[in-house]
Amino acid sequence: MKANELKELLAKEARGVCLELLGRSGKIEGGEFVVGDIYGSPGKSLKVRLTGSKAGVWCDFAAGMGGDLIDLAMATRSYTLSQACRWAENYLHIPSDYQDKRPVAIKPKATYTRAAVPKVTLFPDAVKQYLVDERKITEETLRTFGIYGEGENMCFPSYVDDVCYMIKYISIHRDEKGHKKISTSANSEPCLFGWQALTGKEREIIICEGEIDCMSWHQYGHAALSVPRGAGEGNQVSWIEAEYDNLARFDTIYLSFDDDEVGHKCTNEVLNRLGKERCKIIELPFKDCNELLKKGYWKEHIDQIVAKATYRDPVELKQLSNYRDKAYLVAHPELVEDKGIKLEIGNDVGMHFKASEVTLWSGINGHGKSMVLNQLMLDTIRQGKDICIASLEVKPEVMLAKMVRQASGCRCPSDEEFHRIVDWLGNKICVFDFVGETSHVKLLETFEYAYKRYGITVFIIDSMMLLDIKEEDRDAQKMFAQKVCKFANDFSVHVHLVAHPRKTRSEEEIPGKMDISGSGMIGNAVSNIIIVWRNKKKETLLNKHSCGQTTTAEELEVPYLRGAADTLLICVKNRNGEWEGAIPLWFHRESMQFLPYMCAEAKKYLLPTLP
Repeated sequence: MKANELKELLAKEARGVCLELLGRSGKIEGGEFVVGDIYGSPGKSLKVRLTGSKAGVWCDFAAGMGGDLIDLAMATRSYTLSQACRWAENYLHIPSDYQDKRPVAIKPKATYTRAAVPKVTLFPDAVKQYLVDERKITEETLRTFGIYGEGENMCFPSYVDDVCYMIKYISIHRDEKGHKKISTSANSEPCLFGWQALTGKEREIIICEGEIDCMSWHQYGHAALSVPRGAGEGNQVSWIEAEYDNLARFDTIYLSFDDDEVGHKCTNEVLNRLGKERCKIIELPFKDCNELLKKGYWKEHIDQIVAKATYRDPVELKQLSNYRDKAYLVAHPELVEDKGIKLEIGNDVGMHFKASEVTLWSGINGHGKSMVLNQLMLDTIRQGKDICIASLEVKPEVMLAKMVRQASGCRCPSDEEFHRIVDWLGNKICVFDFVGETSHVKLLETFEYAYKRYGITVFIIDSMMLLDIKEEDRDAQKMFAQKVCKFANDFSVHVHLVAHPRKTRSEEEIPGKMDISGSGMIGNAVSNIIIVWRNKKKETLLNKHSCGQTTTAEELEVPYLRGAADTLLICVKNRNGEWEGAIPLWFHRESMQFLPYMCAEAKKYLLPTLP
């Protein structure tokens, strides 16, 4: 198991661990185990916390030592980190072969030949001059790592527990194409370079690309290991299988590979294999650590670079404070330049259709959803946004004729006005030219093309009933709603989606958001829900009254209904806004416009041309 996992388990058994490591001369005082020193002498200099979030944390105030219970095991028994982890596994009765409880297929272990280091190692002047004078590696470092030379080759032995697993030979000269001349000892097991320079008590390690780079980190006081064959040679992470258990002791692993495509690929593979939660990425101002050494960077500079190493968090994981600026704009909407498309139909309620949102429109068939959306399109164009509409129930020419009538503010605009309005609409509206049932996949692909090709940011689907999704297939409806929301979010656009309600007992009954046909996930997924309801009772009664067919009781309702709205625009969900409620509308038949009050005049979307 990893050292940080073992220390958490030991912390739960802190009292027993203290007795095991420090003897029984200690005392328990105020939730702490108190003893004289790491040898268990009587006294109060060393204290171990037994409870709370800091259980297992200890400090010897006289000796200036401290850490967790793994550190205490290393201090009291002179263990290396690996030995302390094995002791902890035994103490906690964890099987020594425990690593992963998942079943795996065990492949036959390959056989390797251990490398033989010459009994007398030489150091040719050319090799020494290259490493010391040009690469700035000190002779002390070379001795620590056991580096030697053969002819023009630098020899880098890789040891694990004093056994040489591999020797890597690198010439100080390059071939005629400028490539390094590299070879390794025959049939050697992949092994990280640099174990021989570690004390065995390190809790953090840097894994880098290159033996000289590894020695450079060492000279700066940072424990490091180097990958055996470089990030771009053969299988970049073949060494992990052999070194996985050895690396388990480290709480934090820093990765410092070259800043190129191969280095990035190797970084990603190592992160996935060793765990993103304990690997940090070091970003260097130059190619590698040896470049910094040659340029004379001080240790303080290197320490700062390491301290700034970051975890490769999942893309979806963010700190809430990252959204400070956006949250400020939410709290102060008056500062937002693009507030979205303002709902101009009816009285001003301050509702806007924002980017990355989906608005669901619903209403009983024949209650005016499409007509409202036609007027909404005119308002959208006037506010400077382009539209792509899939009007699957109405042919494009019929929709255009109605929009011209609405834009003109009268039933029969002149030919000149007709063409002026069509020219104004111009290429501001694109249509998905299909009437009837169509593929939802093809529809969204077309929308995506319209966004990328023409920069369109407002989309309308009228209606969901005519997509290739069965009404009884709730899972398919849910997936479609999620796809539409993802499309809106990915491209920062707004989508208006029309869905019919379930059948009500009568047209006089106003449907709610729970009455929308299909999966309830549709309403849950979208940002806004608006219901269009037509006052059928008013129409029916006034028609009967004009024909003299009303009863006495109905006559009493006539004055009230004359002043009642023809249509209600009811917002039942406004996720990112503050307003929910109903907007009363009066339908102007000549222009097919919905007006904010009974005697309002239809507006002209284009002013007359001057003579």
